[in-house]
Amino acid sequence: MGANDQGVCIGNEAVWTREPVVPGEALLGMDLVRIGLERGDSAWAALTVITGLLEQHGQGGQCKEDPEPFSYHNTFLLVDRNEAWVLETAGRLWVAQKVSGG
Repeated sequence: MGANDQGVCIGNEAVWTREPVVPGEALLGMDLVRIGLERGDSAWAALTVITGLLEQHGQGGQCKEDPEPFSYHNTFLLVDRNEAWVLETAGRLWVAQKVSGG
């Protein structure tokens, strides 16, 4: 998780889905958090950055190497002072929903 100087905060958590994790190098969830925070000046802008990267590069990568390789998909919570979004992902697929109400 992290925050930037624009007041954007992003957290992520591992999720497992029926969508296979593509072997080889890919973007980790933490890569997506970092780049979203670097490039996003709002929760919506960070969501757009992350989903664009997912569509272009996918996600996966090895989260650890020993004793067995380990990979997973990610879910994200993106917030700023004005709005919040939940982003669910599986491979290059994603769906986002704006949080409304209390």
